[in-house]
Amino acid sequence: SATHFLLQQLDFSILGEKNQTQLKEILIKTSQSLVETKHISKQLAELINYDSVITFIQSELGQLTIEHADRVKKEQAFSYLTPALKLFENNIAAENMKELSEDQLLIHGVIDNFIEFDEDIVIYDYKTDRYKPYANMTKEKQIEQIVNKYRFQISLYSKALTIAYNKPIRQAYIVLLDFGVSIPI
Repeated sequence: SATHFLLQQLDFSILGEKNQTQLKEILIKTSQSLVETKHISKQLAELINYDSVITFIQSELGQLTIEHADRVKKEQAFSYLTPALKLFENNIAAENMKELSEDQLLIHGVIDNFIEFDEDIVIYDYKTDRYKPYANMTKEKQIEQIVNKYRFQISLYSKALTIAYNKPIRQAYIVLLDFGVSIPI
């Protein structure tokens, strides 16, 4: 989404000590720059939810990102091999376990953001799933469903970073922009 792309291009190091009006001005200037450089269309830029980005920036995780902007890594691709059995052991019948016992799977993905500290890593992934006030479930239930949908993905990202950087994950988050929350996983 355009909001997600804006967050990936945003220079968090300039966002400290800014009020809501100043933050919105920076976000608008950044999106205008993305339009001028043809990274996004004007129509796409009009869909950016600046308020959700400001809510994230002002959150505890957003402030951590600003404070350690020099340590933030964005859009990091990763690949690693893992035993197929490990991934599917809870989802396959016992008679099929033997077939997978020697198989390896290549896991490949792109991690939105992580902050590499000296001793550990904080990882977070932006999600733009929409809040549906008209749905037949509470906001909390919708959040729970979205978290469950992405939990496995975040666990793969965490495993990849642990292997690549030889550091433990301090915390992993799913940032639900439309809901205005960062959920620890």
